Amino acid sequence: MTNCRLCNVGILELFLDLPNSLSNISKLSDYNSDYNGLIVHLKVWKCNRCGFIQLAESLPRDYYGDYIMGTSFSKKMKALMDKEAFLLRDTLHSYDRIEVIDIGCGDGEFLYALEKFNFDACGTEPSKTFRDKVDKKFRVSSEYIHSDTSLGPYAAATAREVLEHVWDIQSFMQGMKKLIRPGGYGLIEVPRLEKAIQDNRFYDFFADHLNYFSTETLSLLLYLNGFVSIKVTPIMDDEYNLAIFKRPAEIYISPQKVLKSIIDLATANVGRCIFWGAGGKGLSILTALKADLFEYVIDDDPEKQGKSIPISNLPIKNWSSVKDSLTEKDILLVSAMAYFDEILARIKESDFKGIVYSIGKDGVMRV
Repeated sequence: MTNCRLCNVGILELFLDLPNSLSNISKLSDYNSDYNGLIVHLKVWKCNRCGFIQLAESLPRDYYGDYIMGTSFSKKMKALMDKEAFLLRDTLHSYDRIEVIDIGCGDGEFLYALEKFNFDACGTEPSKTFRDKVDKKFRVSSEYIHSDTSLGPYAAATAREVLEHVWDIQSFMQGMKKLIRPGGYGLIEVPRLEKAIQDNRFYDFFADHLNYFSTETLSLLLYLNGFVSIKVTPIMDDEYNLAIFKRPAEIYISPQKVLKSIIDLATANVGRCIFWGAGGKGLSILTALKADLFEYVIDDDPEKQGKSIPISNLPIKNWSSVKDSLTEKDILLVSAMAYFDEILARIKESDFKGIVYSIGKDGVMRV
């Protein structure tokens, strides 16, 4: 690999060279065992564009099949789990019971922490050694998370001390996006790169950890995968970086309801329908309608008067020339929303007895 796997553009430059490093920190050998193959030459690389620190070699496919690196025996780590579960719950602004999935749940200790704060928790864990340690009351899948994951969606997803092990971080984050329903939340915890650099901790770099995140590169990863960062901060004496983030609710614009309301208004009226606005918004509406529903268009821009609207060929007139000819049966539909107050004031100054409508998100509205 020569390109950064975070930004996919930057070129990798050597950051740290460790000729004597273990190939696997989770496996300890019996006394006087053969150590052949355990020592590797570890090279750590830095992206010259985004600054992401990473290894350039992937781990064997079955590396995590029996991986075990537990920390649940530590009181300090249990306190951190409780704090992170609380922070996620507090971010939700609700204590209703909701489903959450913990990716790489290990021995299941964080599932207990989530349960304390009224989460309905389940997990994923590829290591059978770890899965066998999880309390049977929790549902745990062996699936690796990637862009084609079949699990979810859930109201929230967590990944503690997982992302540093993942080779394809973009696929993982897209999988996490599938796990989190639109409007849902996520939590990620990773070792803090800033701490390793600040304290000259060369021993924080080893073959098991492929990725080394600062708050900046963790925030960039979230941004590149369509998440909104809520909190990205150091935690537990600056040993870890914690990110709490949100998958935005899906947004869309649907013209059908608005267009139908305009057609209904124009076809039901016994008088004339006059459209106000020959700017970009007005032209977009009239073109989308594909119907000759109006008598003419009003616009006070001198450059537009005397010309006509494309497609419908409606003439453009100024207000002063038409206002005295209007009756109480006529209606005005104003599309120039940025100038609506100004236009309404002009209409009120005249003797117009008809009805004025504006256009809202659900259709026409009587003023």
